[in-house]
Amino acid sequence: GDADPDGTILAAVRAIVGPSVPVVATLDLHANVSAAMVRDADMLVAYRTNPHVDMRERAAEAAELIERLRGGLRTAKAFIRMPLMPPNVMQLTASGPYADLINLGQELCRPPILNVSVTGGFTYSDLPKCGLCITVTADGDAAAAREVARQIARAAWAGRERFLPKLTSLGDAVAIAGAASRGERAPIILAD
Repeated sequence: GDADPDGTILAAVRAIVGPSVPVVATLDLHANVSAAMVRDADMLVAYRTNPHVDMRERAAEAAELIERLRGGLRTAKAFIRMPLMPPNVMQLTASGPYADLINLGQELCRPPILNVSVTGGFTYSDLPKCGLCITVTADGDAAAAREVARQIARAAWAGRERFLPKLTSLGDAVAIAGAASRGERAPIILAD
């Protein structure tokens, strides 16, 4: 019955370790991020690839940042939830609108910015925290974090129509499958 289990876990961790112990979480790029998650973690580090092939790199990034936090680094964070819920088929990172947002975030990730995470959200969740989220963490500079988050949010909103998928109609899918079954075209896999 918890609409924010990740936020609940991070709040519990923070309550146990206190404010001076670094808490960094890695996230799937389909994560549904909440304000509680941002509040109780020093940093959220999301994958940048779909399919997810950069888990090791993000874990290494998180470990490096934990070490810097242990050395005295203090973070400032910005968080924007967009009124967009990109379908999973539009959350690819090789090309397309979501890839463009990920790439923009990485272009803007230069000092004092430590991390830019753009999560597309998990389309099939029934949670109030669904949707595309931008989380930017800076080395103590909240204004810089806010500005980077706003730049990405403006780009996302300007390109919102690019997130509309161009899907095959049911009639066309049946015709394609029929043609393939009769040997009139190469075999095909139709996936929902």
